[in-house]
Amino acid sequence: MLRWSSIDSADLDMMGFGQEFQEIKAADLHLSESVHFLNEVKEFVRERAELERDFARRLEALAKKYASRKSKTEKRSSGFFGGGAVPVSPGGSLSAGSLMVPGEDGKEDDRASTVQQAWSSIIHETENDAKAHLTLSDSLLHDICEKLKTFANKKDEARKKHITFSHRLLAERDKIYEEKDKAKYKYDMSCDAVEAAKQKHNRAPDDKSAAKLKRSWHQEIVDLNNNKNMYIITLAMANARKMNHYTEDLPGVLKNMQDLSETISQGLKQILQDYVSRTSTSLESLLQNLETTRTTVESIDAKRDRQASESSRGGVEKIVSSEPPDFEFVASGLWKDSGDMAKDEYSRVFLHNKLAKIRKRLENVEEEITVKQKGLEGTRTLLDAYLKDRSTGDPDDVKEGMLETMRDLVVLEGLKMKYETKIRCVVDAIGGECHSFADCDMM
Repeated sequence: MLRWSSIDSADLDMMGFGQEFQEIKAADLHLSESVHFLNEVKEFVRERAELERDFARRLEALAKKYASRKSKTEKRSSGFFGGGAVPVSPGGSLSAGSLMVPGEDGKEDDRASTVQQAWSSIIHETENDAKAHLTLSDSLLHDICEKLKTFANKKDEARKKHITFSHRLLAERDKIYEEKDKAKYKYDMSCDAVEAAKQKHNRAPDDKSAAKLKRSWHQEIVDLNNNKNMYIITLAMANARKMNHYTEDLPGVLKNMQDLSETISQGLKQILQDYVSRTSTSLESLLQNLETTRTTVESIDAKRDRQASESSRGGVEKIVSSEPPDFEFVASGLWKDSGDMAKDEYSRVFLHNKLAKIRKRLENVEEEITVKQKGLEGTRTLLDAYLKDRSTGDPDDVKEGMLETMRDLVVLEGLKMKYETKIRCVVDAIGGECHSFADCDMM
């Protein structure tokens, strides 16, 4: 294993029992938190996948709902925006279709309603978006989540192996320490035995006993030297094991644990890169669908749809052609009378007085029409400015104001026509001037 040059032997000697494992415990805590974080990421991705799937279902249901409504509407009528129906594609999805409206030769003319095409494209885009979200959900759930689960389990097993091995190293060290302690105990016991044999020899009652005790004393000295040598050997072994334990074994385990932490970060990076890539692919698909819809929306041609609608329904020409015949004078059943106006003296005075009042009313109406028309011209100028730069104001509000003014003008023009018709009828019958002032005041 690699030796850590930063660890000083003197410092290691001062470390107490168990202190050497603080770094290992700290590294293990960090690895445990890293594995827990992997599981956190996995749960996040799983919940994200569930949300994507739920959103996909909702989008699909929304698209089917409005596709069905559109289909029913097309069956009930020829359509609001051009008279034609947009065909429904297989599976219930709408596609950008075309309107079939009558042509001049009586045959059907293929003229598309651009609004209906845009609406069909939006519904179709919603269906495709649902598929994209569902694909992303499956990808996240079955690929990313499984990768995170497998990766987290694998790294947690590696963490456990490091901890198990560090415990084994501690057990191996303690085993040698126990051998040292046993050798020390035997050495101490031998020292006591030598001293006891010496005392016995010194108290020998006679030469024969002294010779025998001397041989016993000598044997104890031999055993003492052997036990001393074994004690010194175990001391060397313990010191060597201690030095190896603190400078190679534990630092090596710690380095391997730090390497494991690095591989966790690197592996998570690769998985998250895959996550980002899959999410990006889904987003690109959504943007592509949106771009298709944008094209159809930008292609909406209000004038073309109006022409298609008028062509299919007849429009203004159909209204004009459906004008009923003029009303005719109908005499009372008690009188045989003609449709000519009465021109006797009393009738003429009545009509002249009526004519003066009508002309006064006509002047008032014409003045009001003039004011409205001037105001309409100013509003048109404002509308043009807003259309050029919508940030300056809402052109729709201005146009609504214009329409309201135009409606007022239509009503005023109706009054003007009413008064002009009355004046024309009277003038055609009796002339426009009163020849006798007294006669005009008779009524």
